Amino acid sequence: MNCDVAIIGGGPGGATVGTLLKQRQPDLDIHIFEKETFPRDHVGESLLPLVCGVLNEMGAWGKVEEANFPIKIGATFKWGQSEDLWDFEFLPGDQFTQHKRPGRFKGQRQMTAWQVDRAAYDEILLNHAAEAGVEVHQNCGVKSVDVSGDAVEGL
Repeated sequence: MNCDVAIIGGGPGGATVGTLLKQRQPDLDIHIFEKETFPRDHVGESLLPLVCGVLNEMGAWGKVEEANFPIKIGATFKWGQSEDLWDFEFLPGDQFTQHKRPGRFKGQRQMTAWQVDRAAYDEILLNHAAEAGVEVHQNCGVKSVDVSGDAVEGL
């Protein structure tokens, strides 16, 4: 098989790169090779609002919102044995208003994020890449990359 772009790994990074490349260069033959089959077990993830802007740009924000992950308006960190807490807000709590979900990426929702279930989140993004025209190969791990000079000859 020949392709223009081979992406190793179908997690959020691989799915995002594949989708954005396909959107900007629709004629590219892009393939994602993922060693697992989604959904796969994965530790949850706390997203930041800037990620939501990228999700919106690639057309996936609404799909992630439909998954009804808990909305985040900030976070608290505790480091090691210290009793000190580090709090920060994306949007002050007294300014956040609950609205019917799924919502739209506008207004206050541009300043929020989600606490995602990574198995579900990763599957949403990989399926979105496939819907965008990226060829997705699950259960297809890459064991080596054959390189000749600056050219990839095979996987």
